[in-house]
Amino acid sequence: MADYGQEEEGKKLSKKDAEKILKQAREQLKLCVEEESTERAKMLDDLKFCTLDQWPHEIRKDREDVNQEGGARPCLTIDKTNQYIAQTVNDLRQGKPGINVRPQDDDADVETAKYVKGLIRNIEDQSKADIAYSTAAENAVKIGLGYVRVATEYVAEDSFDQEIFIRAIPNTFSVYLGKHIIPDGSDAEHAFIAEQVPVDKFKELYPKAKVTSEDFEDLDDVEMSYWRGEDTVTVAEYYCFDSVQDRLLYLEDGTTMSGRDYAAWPEETAGPKPRMMREPPRKKRSV
Repeated sequence: MADYGQEEEGKKLSKKDAEKILKQAREQLKLCVEEESTERAKMLDDLKFCTLDQWPHEIRKDREDVNQEGGARPCLTIDKTNQYIAQTVNDLRQGKPGINVRPQDDDADVETAKYVKGLIRNIEDQSKADIAYSTAAENAVKIGLGYVRVATEYVAEDSFDQEIFIRAIPNTFSVYLGKHIIPDGSDAEHAFIAEQVPVDKFKELYPKAKVTSEDFEDLDDVEMSYWRGEDTVTVAEYYCFDSVQDRLLYLEDGTTMSGRDYAAWPEETAGPKPRMMREPPRKKRSV
């Protein structure tokens, strides 16, 4: 749920703003759960099949019934898939997938691309990104989807400096992407990473947050069962796009500039502002 002490983009959230975000998040996650339920059931069947849980529960129960005529019958399971899964995943590991950088336009050059590529390679090395990549690949081979995440973390407990890391998401089922058309989900407007946390651990992590079952009574039965279990609370990271109206200015020297930067033009050091030629309206998106 929410801890009103958390910050968004360096600003303290008011209770009203936090409740608004929570309401939106719950609505969007509910849509994701409903729309993906059929596909996720198929993915779960695939995962069970890989772990050799290949007999439907009712059939297994019937065959293993010792009281039936002739006694219990065997449920043979012969692994015909994991050798091919291992072969595919090992091929991906040997290929060592990674991020590449190439210059694309007249303002880019090979040396800059090499410099950026070096920075990214350092991030991958520090993150042990090959673990994240192979974990995502294995999940993709087994159930059709795999995820990695790019996160920023503080370099030390007493520092405000942050570094970029590439982290694995072992449980594909913890990720929900909002409605999207492109298969990789890059056009999704909303995303969640959810996990069930024991109540005691939740109290330790979020001492100001609501935690008792009575605090969840404003939710319907379906949402209640998702957010508050008998001994767990679901914690979800929520990401969404925020669109802000902005101006993109086309200047007489052929360059472009945002309206905000144009208003803050330092005339004392840079001279008079270039004349503005065009001002098409634009929306700027941030996460």
